Amino acid sequence: MRFATTGGKLFPFALLLCFAVSVAAQETAPVSDGPIQKAVMAKQDSEGNIVEDVTEFSPTDKPHICYIDMADGNTGALLVKFIATKAVGLRANTVIYTGKYTITENDAGAVFEATMKNKFPVGDYRVEISFKGKLEKTLEYKVK
Repeated sequence: MRFATTGGKLFPFALLLCFAVSVAAQETAPVSDGPIQKAVMAKQDSEGNIVEDVTEFSPTDKPHICYIDMADGNTGALLVKFIATKAVGLRANTVIYTGKYTITENDAGAVFEATMKNKFPVGDYRVEISFKGKLEKTLEYKVK
């Protein structure tokens, strides 16, 4: 990388700028410790915009969305289960949605959506994400 200098006064600034850019890149780059690079819950707001990193839904929020980004080079069967861990009117650990998708070399990830005919019961929920038969991640959220 080449920087123009004026009497050597720009060099410390340029060095600091390079360090800041390097640190920022490290902070925002997702770190993968397995085949799933990132998994988050999301929902639509009242204007139809997608809001990510959601941990709380209202009973009328539909659908419950799970975004999954795969680490590079991972192909195979992805299985996602939306489970009502403890929700009003449902047995404990009731599976409310199961989705399957085969990740190919052309896929960066997958999106799964769970919905119910009526409102989601108030309670605790989780999403179990398995890849090639192994449970890789669990996301927990609430419906209040």
